Amino acid sequence: MEYLTEETLHESRIRFSGAPWFDLASNRTINIYGSGGIGSHASLGISKMFQSSTFRIFDFDNVSLSNLGGQLFSPDQLGMRKVDAVRDNLQGFSLDNTNAYVTYGEDAFDSSDITLTALDSMRARKSIFENVRKKNRGTNHLFIDARMSADTIQIIAFRFDEAAKIRKYKKEYLFDDSEATNVVCSYKQTFFMGQMLSGYICAIIANYLTHLSEDLFPQEVPFFTEFSSPLMTYTSVKI
Repeated sequence: MEYLTEETLHESRIRFSGAPWFDLASNRTINIYGSGGIGSHASLGISKMFQSSTFRIFDFDNVSLSNLGGQLFSPDQLGMRKVDAVRDNLQGFSLDNTNAYVTYGEDAFDSSDITLTALDSMRARKSIFENVRKKNRGTNHLFIDARMSADTIQIIAFRFDEAAKIRKYKKEYLFDDSEATNVVCSYKQTFFMGQMLSGYICAIIANYLTHLSEDLFPQEVPFFTEFSSPLMTYTSVKI
């Protein structure tokens, strides 16, 4: 870009460059499993926070007509691999492109500073969590399991060195698909809840980053967060 200078980059970030986490959102690796109703929204929000970082984006699906209403894709992206469409979105909304976006059509597992699972089955959540945990065991890396229906969002978040939270997650939140709530196909997802979930995920990541410096007061990273739009209720559980 002809207008890309240090001055223009600084100007593009000036609205949040005073955030306590700003300097810590650099040179990180972020793995995002799922590029649909959650991942297509959250990946953009997260990418706008980070500089000079590597994003690994995983999904095996293609963009279909049924995705356009609730997911962050355009009609021009119909038929594309979701991971490639998400990559194009992130690059298109980036001024400096210092972040690297790597796409995968199947799951792979490596250590990463932040892992987000944005999946629609419990079986997939279990498999990815166990494989990711092996690569990050005992580290202060952040794990986020984000879940969404048409009117409710949930987030479970913890570090891989927080044994009590991991035990609670495995016992209470990794149940079988047969125990999951069934919803009608015509009311499974809304665009605005995807956007709201992205905002909550980004806020949790921002707070997590404050834990990585001894010079900062650590902000809150709740273990469980839930918002219900019909009741307009917010729940946050700390452990």
